[in-house]
Amino acid sequence: MRFAHPEPFLPLEPLDANPRFTVPVIFAADDDYVPVLATAVTSMLRNANPDRHYDVIVLERDITEENRRTLAADLERFPNATIRFYDVGRAIASYHLSDEDDYAGPTGPTTQTGRTNPSGPDGRNGTAAPAVGPLAARHAVAATASPFTSESLAADHRLAAETCYRFVIQDALPFYTKVLYLDCDVVVNGDVAELYDTDLEGHAVGAVPDLDFLGNLNRKDGRAAAYASGPQSRLHMRDPFGYFQTGVLVMDLERMRELHTVPEWLRLARSPRFIHHDQDVLNMECEGDVTYLPFAWNVLHDCGGRMHGIFRFAPAEAYRGYVQARQAPKIVHYAGHDKPWTNPWCDFGPLYWSYARLTPFSLQVMAMLADVAKPKRAVFHERAIAEDSPVRRYVDKVAPLGSRQREAIKVIARRIQGKQ
Repeated sequence: MRFAHPEPFLPLEPLDANPRFTVPVIFAADDDYVPVLATAVTSMLRNANPDRHYDVIVLERDITEENRRTLAADLERFPNATIRFYDVGRAIASYHLSDEDDYAGPTGPTTQTGRTNPSGPDGRNGTAAPAVGPLAARHAVAATASPFTSESLAADHRLAAETCYRFVIQDALPFYTKVLYLDCDVVVNGDVAELYDTDLEGHAVGAVPDLDFLGNLNRKDGRAAAYASGPQSRLHMRDPFGYFQTGVLVMDLERMRELHTVPEWLRLARSPRFIHHDQDVLNMECEGDVTYLPFAWNVLHDCGGRMHGIFRFAPAEAYRGYVQARQAPKIVHYAGHDKPWTNPWCDFGPLYWSYARLTPFSLQVMAMLADVAKPKRAVFHERAIAEDSPVRRYVDKVAPLGSRQREAIKVIARRIQGKQ
């Protein structure tokens, strides 16, 4: 595996590998989520086709150089893969979106092209549960509580930067027309080259129906149905039972670029009207522009008993497809609050740990299991007055260590030298 870590302001470049055999796979992670990322990537590459090349691109903001190098060194055992990192935080900042740019959401239905009319709405589900950092929190969704309440809608007023990641892909990778996007909280049990080779037939995305959403649509309280469809709904979907899960996506980037520019996607996703900003936006804007994938490519684990508490209320054909896919899943998605690194007894937990133990971060995953907090990095400040400075012996006399005078002199010296 070759390791490429471009400078933050430099765009990614096409690989030298033959594009006919290249499979670009996009992940999003922060530094806290690196052990989870490593497990997902390792599982994918252990099931990869040796005749294909896998271009693994990690969208990130704060992954340390040490963690990047550890990942790269570990993945050198897979000669048919490359790992690269893209600073999506800087990319998002470059669009100069201000608070005034917050998009209040359309107020009418979407057009046939997928663009919203100047007058249309928005929305989707989930109550966050604590996990391991901001990105982990985005993946932690309560399984049985109804998310379609006014409290849920108001809870996430500001948009986490991680929510925007997949919207930046179309600009970050101008040399690709098609990519795979995978959430980190997955294990891959099949060859994703088969998934990448799916013919999207001109559609913007390929995705698996969201059994969680479909089951909620048939709940007696009617909240999900009112949220998704109808004149007063948030999503204004013509067929809410077409709602798909965005943790595993095949993306036609050319079609995505036709639908919206990145600033347009970001303004839509910033709307406080949404529950799951990115997932709602993609479902609203890509309705009728989806190729539905077999359930085996995104098998949601049974989190909090939702298989019988929610999934079974989905349309019968969809539920049967999900149950059958559980017998031979190609991707297992641990979406929800019940994660295998916090509960090894969770559904498909042994499968997860069979891959997690193969990474150099396995002990960190075990620490997460034991609820051991990640230590904060030490911060060292350069001395305001160097040890060998002739000024220092005089300062030591008039301003002893620990005195207020000493602190005042430090502040003045650092300001003069332009230090913090």
